[in-house]
Amino acid sequence: MGTFVSQLMATERQVVETFRIANAVTPQSAIVPPAWPARTQRQIFKRFTKKRALVATPDGRIWLDETRYFDYIQWRSRGLTIFVVGVVVVTVLAIIYL
Repeated sequence: MGTFVSQLMATERQVVETFRIANAVTPQSAIVPPAWPARTQRQIFKRFTKKRALVATPDGRIWLDETRYFDYIQWRSRGLTIFVVGVVVVTVLAIIYL
């Protein structure tokens, strides 16, 4: 499981770095999105466009909205923290009462 998560995060960084390296961080510097060879890359690209971290221009080019990307990362981290705290609380209660 840990390996899968680390691979997923590395793939997310690859997708984001594609836009950062091309300096596609404003609508004026947007790029034509590459053809992602891996299915995981395509899924992450779709997720980031759905969350508006990757934004399309009227002519079909894409740029990385750093603020929305950072907000997405924070939102995901909060959700993971809440999940982990919930699991710990349930585990502690199970130990105490069983």
